[in-house]
Amino acid sequence: MSTAQLINFEALPALAIVAKGEVVSSNVGEFRAKVREWLSALNLTPKTDEEFGQAQLDIKGLKQAEDAIKVAREATLAQAGSLLVELDGMAEGGEELREARLALEKAVATQTEKVKGDLVAKALELYPVDARVAERHFKPGLLLAMKGKRTIESIRKALEIERMTKVKLLEDSRAIIESFVKAHGETHVPDRAELELKTPEAVEAELRRRFEAAKAEAERKRLAEEAEQAKQEMARMKAEQAEANRPPAPPAAQETPAPTPAPVRTGGASLAQAERAEWEEYRALILAAFAPIKEARGALKHAKNQARAAGLAAAMNKAWEEWA
Repeated sequence: MSTAQLINFEALPALAIVAKGEVVSSNVGEFRAKVREWLSALNLTPKTDEEFGQAQLDIKGLKQAEDAIKVAREATLAQAGSLLVELDGMAEGGEELREARLALEKAVATQTEKVKGDLVAKALELYPVDARVAERHFKPGLLLAMKGKRTIESIRKALEIERMTKVKLLEDSRAIIESFVKAHGETHVPDRAELELKTPEAVEAELRRRFEAAKAEAERKRLAEEAEQAKQEMARMKAEQAEANRPPAPPAAQETPAPTPAPVRTGGASLAQAERAEWEEYRALILAAFAPIKEARGALKHAKNQARAAGLAAAMNKAWEEWA
């Protein structure tokens, strides 16, 4: 005998009590026996949509039977005498029905949550990530997806759609990261496991930002190194010039002073004049060498390159002022 046949309120015998100071006729015993038989067959652990649907029908049937006893009891209260036994029987029967209805309602609610929990757990197992990551990152979406769904099948479909959608986004994000790593290495992706959980658009934007920031930092270091090298070179040239201009050390004391050599002359000019002429010639060559560099700097179009050239020129001008 199926559950649907057992819980059918219309099949219950209609309560009928006729009394004239005493009970004339009653089928309360038959009614209660039938109710107990049906209560013993209630399904408290539904698992399918059909069983959940039947449980809802059972709850309605129990409530109807409960209400019928209440109505019959109240009608019988108007009668007197030996009706007390029948009234007590109906009261007990009504309580049995109420307790069964409440128990079934509670069981259905508990079982509903269990079935939903099982479906969510199975869906989480299919995400291609660590179980803890799936629980933390993807479970909220699954719970939201099945909100408002009343049947097991509709819940299962909603969970599958949600899972497939999020897995596709995950795969797309992983593909973007993998392509970036092949082109630029792993340096910029130390947090791959967390980064891949973002949308593909967010992943692409973040990787682009990281790459541009790293490139700008590398360029800044390169310019700083070049400026430092230019500064060191200028300092070296200045030191060499100072060394060349330093007067010779006086000769060591001797018992017989050496004769003072005659001043060296070049083409009738003094040593100092020759030295200055030589330096002016060297200086003119340097200035001539910088002329095409200055022209090339003026032809720069990009603001970033113009700023770089200006920085390098400022460093070289400062060094030039120190020793030129």
